[in-house]
Amino acid sequence: MATRTGYLVTGLDYGADLPDRSANLLDAAMPAWRIRLFEASMSHGAGLRTPSFPVTSHAPARTGFGALSYADDYFDRIHVKPLSIELGNLVGAQVRQIVVWNAWRTASRTMTSADVVNGDGMTVTPPGAMPLTLRPLQEVTFGLSIDTSGSPIIDATLSFEFTTDAAPGVTITGRRLQAWPVPADWGSSITETLEWLSDMQLSVDGSVDAEPLRGAPRRTWEFDLLRGGAARRIIENATYDWTGRVWVLPVMPDVSRLPSALPAGSATITVDTAGLDFATGGLAMLWRDVTQYELVEIATVGASALTLARATLQPWPSGTRIWPVRTARLTEAPTWTRSSDSVIKSRVRFEAVEPCDWPAAAPGALYRGYPVLDPGDWNELPTLQPARELTLLDGDVGLVSVADITGLAWSRQSHMWTLHGRSQRDTHRRLLYWLQGQVGVLWVPTFAADVVLRDTVVAGSTTLVVDWAGMTQHLRGQPGRRHLRIDLGSAIHYREVVASAELDAERESLTLDSGLPSTVQPSQVRMISWMMLARRSSDHVEIAHITDSEGVARVRDSFVFAGIEEPHA
Repeated sequence: MATRTGYLVTGLDYGADLPDRSANLLDAAMPAWRIRLFEASMSHGAGLRTPSFPVTSHAPARTGFGALSYADDYFDRIHVKPLSIELGNLVGAQVRQIVVWNAWRTASRTMTSADVVNGDGMTVTPPGAMPLTLRPLQEVTFGLSIDTSGSPIIDATLSFEFTTDAAPGVTITGRRLQAWPVPADWGSSITETLEWLSDMQLSVDGSVDAEPLRGAPRRTWEFDLLRGGAARRIIENATYDWTGRVWVLPVMPDVSRLPSALPAGSATITVDTAGLDFATGGLAMLWRDVTQYELVEIATVGASALTLARATLQPWPSGTRIWPVRTARLTEAPTWTRSSDSVIKSRVRFEAVEPCDWPAAAPGALYRGYPVLDPGDWNELPTLQPARELTLLDGDVGLVSVADITGLAWSRQSHMWTLHGRSQRDTHRRLLYWLQGQVGVLWVPTFAADVVLRDTVVAGSTTLVVDWAGMTQHLRGQPGRRHLRIDLGSAIHYREVVASAELDAERESLTLDSGLPSTVQPSQVRMISWMMLARRSSDHVEIAHITDSEGVARVRDSFVFAGIEEPHA
């Protein structure tokens, strides 16, 4: 066996020969520790031990560096805030503040200039004369004034020049707007046009697929202008400079008047906003005459007040006109007809350049999942055309071949509505936005006496005996002639005709899908009309404002068979 040299390893010794250990451990109640003192004679290498603490050590030299921190990115440079200013639609003079901070902790910095590039109509106000010395960690504030005069497109840069440092510039963007200060001549109506865009796909079986292509309709206003004196000169000069640019156009039918005086610095305007075109984030105009007006930005629209994004600049007396406004562009340059050397007249047309949204709402009456159109009036005679989708094949040398592709009657009927006051105008506009041009589908009655009741109908009976009109012979349950609107004056009922028969030369019977809830005498019937599922026949509709929103407006519209399957009982 090989022989190896070793030594005896002992455990830790406790006692007086080790002064860095405490003998009091013996008195501690620690049963889990088994503490044993070794006699010097029992340990390997007998003899007293000499403590040699602390032990001297020699640490090696190492090269290091300081770690990067947020302070390295933040201090010892020039800070500018904000770095961009978006003015949006500039309708009045604005003043903005820019803060420049010398973030050097131990060094001063000297600014030599603060200039605006492409800044026509802008003025920079420094906190002191140039050159301007900024002490370590000093902050100064510059004023930037933007006037309404200048280029219509604002795209400028405010730059700060220092002797030793490069400072970031401030980008300034926006668009100057010119207010249209001349009200319309109400000698004729203001025509407002809404125009959606629908993608219509017609199949050979008569079904129609309609998809909206615009989120909001294009909106135009057309009105007469008659002005003389200073107003004539002002509007001529304004259009000479601004014809191709964007205007701030008052929505003139939606005029209101201040109920009380409005002091300068007001943050709210008391006005009834129901049914008017005020919009959050939009604009409003306070107007006294063609030279005294103020455009204000709307922060929020309440039921009885407007909260402004910035306070008013001028005081306004009670009775001052207030309009909601829209940004719009002249569709063509106006042609001024000179009635004399100081009087002009013209008809101008504006198109909105911003989305004009409105809450959408269908009529309240509902029948088999579709709303039912409310009746119009007879201020203009309604029309009905039982058209067909006919295809003509004409070779010029022979007879003309005609094919009825779908085999359906595409009835087209027109209606007129006379709207009184803001509530009725608002309700009808909501309907137009719900229809979305040719997309929305609803029941459209003829609102004519199509069926004349001849005999009394007992409660619960499903049979109507009516005057003979060839319904059994010609209609035969075709789409558009299956469903009835039964107007009793005190109540309106909707029913489907499931069968019909000729009784004699003077009478026919119509069988309904369900009976009427009470007995009906012929004298109680106001009108029984056919109904068809229909959509608007065009994406275009005109609203003629005869007076302002508290007065009268008229809307003429037309509807055509929708080309979808009518629901059955």
